Amino acid sequence: MRKKQIFIKDKKQILIQSCGYQVIRNNSCMKTYKTAINKCCNPDCETPYEFLETHHIVPIKQGGEDKCINYISLCFTCHHNKNRQGLKKLHGEWYKWTETLIKWKFYNEILIIGYTSDDYTHEKYLKLLRYTIMHKNEYEARRDEINN
Repeated sequence: MRKKQIFIKDKKQILIQSCGYQVIRNNSCMKTYKTAINKCCNPDCETPYEFLETHHIVPIKQGGEDKCINYISLCFTCHHNKNRQGLKKLHGEWYKWTETLIKWKFYNEILIIGYTSDDYTHEKYLKLLRYTIMHKNEYEARRDEINN
């Protein structure tokens, strides 16, 4: 069994040591992304609003970036392969899932927040996500007015 040690450096960054490598992750960015999307991006998920986690599409130890362009929001069940919907070896065979995860990610970003992380720089995208989160209730009220 792998041992993973997590050290909280500050509110924005965490240091993870696992399997002989160290990674500093931007906890603030992951939390902002997860809060803005607010659901599991797997279209076959049976519990899309269960405890959400941020998954790196391309693992950091394989050269993936710790930025929004590489994040996807998944529920605990989908992220840890606890379901029977075919998400086997999501971490071990990540290269087989890259294209599918990117499709799910962009579909949900367009559907939920109206723009994708591919359209902006990392910093600009984070600002847009924070703005979306702050004004979410106002946006939903306007959307309901239009739909009624």
